[in-house]
Amino acid sequence: MTKSELILRLAERNPHLYQRDVERIVSTIFEEIAAALARGDRVELRGFGAFSIKERNARVGRNPRTGEAVQVARKSVPLYLLLALAIALAIVNRQAVTLDLGAWVLTTRLYLLLIATLAFGVVIGWLVGWIGAAPHRRRAREEGRRATMLQDRLDALERARAASPGRPDALPSPRIPPHLDDE
Repeated sequence: MTKSELILRLAERNPHLYQRDVERIVSTIFEEIAAALARGDRVELRGFGAFSIKERNARVGRNPRTGEAVQVARKSVPLYLLLALAIALAIVNRQAVTLDLGAWVLTTRLYLLLIATLAFGVVIGWLVGWIGAAPHRRRAREEGRRATMLQDRLDALERARAASPGRPDALPSPRIPPHLDDE
């Protein structure tokens, strides 16, 4: 992606801004990053990456056409410290990526790979949660059966009490028996 393509995309995504304002914003950001790097400062953009300057010592190089030795002067080169820029550009440009996993070689679009990785992570997270919740589900089923049994006993006692209205003392009161009340 070139600077002009970036400006065009930003202008399309922000129709409330004039294109000349988007150009000014992008140019100002790039100029400020370049000025900070020229001063030897480190530029860090949270969630995006960090730029810094790496000093390369003077060395002897080779002219690729003639093969003769050439003295290369000491120089400073900008260094990008995070892969996020490459990933973002690959997603925006829909570049293909090849993964060599030994026996398997996979060539795909990076954004598809990221979506597949995210989906895989969601499925694994759900599975781990489901397995981890198994004891809680089991206990809930046991408590539900226990509650149903106790309710059935209470209903039976209420029916028996209603069937013998003349003898209230003959039947126990509808309470939970102590041996069934664990709590």
